[in-house]
Amino acid sequence: SELSRYQKQLKLPEWGIEKQLALKASHVLVVGAGGLGVAAIPYLAAAGIGQISIVDPDVVDLSNLSRQVIYSSAEVGQSKAQLAQRYLQNLNPEVNVSSFEVKLTSENAIEFIQKADLIVDCTDNFAARYLINDHCVAMGKPFIYAAIHTWEGHLSVCNMRMDSGKMSP
Repeated sequence: SELSRYQKQLKLPEWGIEKQLALKASHVLVVGAGGLGVAAIPYLAAAGIGQISIVDPDVVDLSNLSRQVIYSSAEVGQSKAQLAQRYLQNLNPEVNVSSFEVKLTSENAIEFIQKADLIVDCTDNFAARYLINDHCVAMGKPFIYAAIHTWEGHLSVCNMRMDSGKMSP
């Protein structure tokens, strides 16, 4: 069956078909397909998010390979966004993945953010975080950002509201 891929999470008492179908109907924008992005996006696809958009202008560098494990030596110089899209489509063909080889800017942020239900900032960049924050607050969209510093990691969920136990932007 279509849901057999998700049988382990469907067994969780807090989960169920309704929540799985809600994931399938959702759209997540991931900004950044580097160290943070490659840690997040496989799990989004594996969980069954219906649509994932990846925005990243960078290409794979040899120095990325020790921590950006979805890329290989043969892919050095290629687009991270396109490679991440291919990786996710192979991981879970049920997910609709789009890649955009551009930097998120004040000119294109509205276009990307307004289409998504959740924005995941994987840039570890203050300018991008503030840009995403400003647009998400203005549009009532939740977003998650993460940051890494040496051996520490930080994660924050912003602009999320809980109404009657149901998440809503």
